[in-house]
Amino acid sequence: MLIESESNLIGGDVAGATNVISANRTDGIHTEGPGALDNRVEGNYIGTDINGTYLFGQGDPGNGQDGIFIDGAPDNQIGIPGGVAGVGNVAGNVISDNSGAGAGPPHLKSQ
Repeated sequence: MLIESESNLIGGDVAGATNVISANRTDGIHTEGPGALDNRVEGNYIGTDINGTYLFGQGDPGNGQDGIFIDGAPDNQIGIPGGVAGVGNVAGNVISDNSGAGAGPPHLKSQ
């Protein structure tokens, strides 16, 4: 998923807003450029299946590079402070089993 615009919400904290972002050859989410600011990524399973595990279908569903890659895009928020997906706060993300980093590099408000 490539984000080059501002103020997008990927996922969310309401029923049915969760995304499974897995099995991509490159990054799961790639946010790029100075115009891609103030985006939020909440309540998603990135590099896993909907249960937060890594075995669904055949092989490892993790993304081929980073789970979330921020490239020159300021003021983006990944989850919310203290948020853990499925544990009392549905805005947390599960980010696991990607070939690269879970989330990076800089310009993150919180993880």
